[in-house]
Amino acid sequence: MIYLLLATICSCGMGVMIRYSEQYCKNMKAVTVFNYVLCIALSFAFLPDYKNLFHVEGGRFAIYLGVVNGLLYFSNLLIYQLNIRKNGTPITVSFSHLGVLLPTILSLIIFGEKPGSLQWVGIVLAVVAIFVINYEPKVVAGNLTFKTGLILMFFIGGCTDMMSKIYENYGSHDLSNQFLLFTFFMAFIASLIWLLCTNRKFGWKEIAFGFGMGAFNYLSTFFLLQSLIKLPAFLVYPVYSVGVIIVINFINFFLMKEPISKKQYVGMAIIAVALACLNS
Repeated sequence: MIYLLLATICSCGMGVMIRYSEQYCKNMKAVTVFNYVLCIALSFAFLPDYKNLFHVEGGRFAIYLGVVNGLLYFSNLLIYQLNIRKNGTPITVSFSHLGVLLPTILSLIIFGEKPGSLQWVGIVLAVVAIFVINYEPKVVAGNLTFKTGLILMFFIGGCTDMMSKIYENYGSHDLSNQFLLFTFFMAFIASLIWLLCTNRKFGWKEIAFGFGMGAFNYLSTFFLLQSLIKLPAFLVYPVYSVGVIIVINFINFFLMKEPISKKQYVGMAIIAVALACLNS
């Protein structure tokens, strides 16, 4: 469970960095590019044998799946931003978290994972908690104009999460950093083209925040992959998703001085019960 806890903490750290970078940086596309630059550097630094990337057994699978995963990473970013503009933040955040349902269900079907009765209850409660915390009926009623975008985000986000499980099941665990290297490299290429085709101006703030975000991005992805090696996916994905929600709420309360609403208290109480059931 230590890897899952670390993945959750690092993901929250990345969320905080994104929040501050949106406040202090003028070019978020440049922040995204430099985020991937550091991710690539860290992945390369921890490679077991960088001289034989293509020739080691299982290396090609890690590379090919990493390339696909990198394209999904970037596609997920684009569709997420599009949904924020078209449908508003609350429903977009809800659907992005609900994307964990796809790899959870596919893991049960494809890989034969079998949760117990209480763990099924935990999975359902985790989904309920996500809706309770993020769903705003009045806001959604006024802003929901791009339903196709929400469906695309659900599936692309779910497929992105599923790539780690596929690699855990079929890839070499010793080459996990090779998988991450090509994931981040492909996402970097796509985001760099995006930057060069639009707003190329950036300064030291974009570089600094990009590197800060990249450190948390790499660590959260690495620890999540390690969690999937140690634990079943039906436990990892829901706990990771709701864990991030509950920690972010407390960070917002203590650091950003944002009050916790009644529905957030209710949602966090449901999450506590869900976590207890999932870990039974």
